[in-house]
Amino acid sequence: MKLTPRQKRFAEFYVGSGNAKQSALKAGYRESLALTQSISLTQNKNIQEYIILLTSEQYNNRILNAKELKSILCRFIVNENEKMSDRIKAIETLNRMTGLYLEKQNQRELTNLFDDLSVEELRKLLADGNFEN
Repeated sequence: MKLTPRQKRFAEFYVGSGNAKQSALKAGYRESLALTQSISLTQNKNIQEYIILLTSEQYNNRILNAKELKSILCRFIVNENEKMSDRIKAIETLNRMTGLYLEKQNQRELTNLFDDLSVEELRKLLADGNFEN
């Protein structure tokens, strides 16, 4: 599994937070490309393998902290003394951290990338081949 240092940082931040776009930013990807890069990074087979390795028992304290957070969220979720709305938020947070919501989130974000552009602006982008701005 061959990864660049930046791809490794992305995977490490992603395992800790579950937020692909923020992980791309923290790993050093440009703001203008963070969303599209985060989608392609999470679909990269080598990065997926590295994420699996990071979530295994063999990893260091940075990931252990993420595991502890997941454990706390799980205890919070099953605690019937907590408000139901707070427990639901904890479930959503845990699902984002484990990647359960990633595919749905990426699909929603992909369909909305060009919503704010007019037809003429879209044509110009296609003609120029400039998709970064």
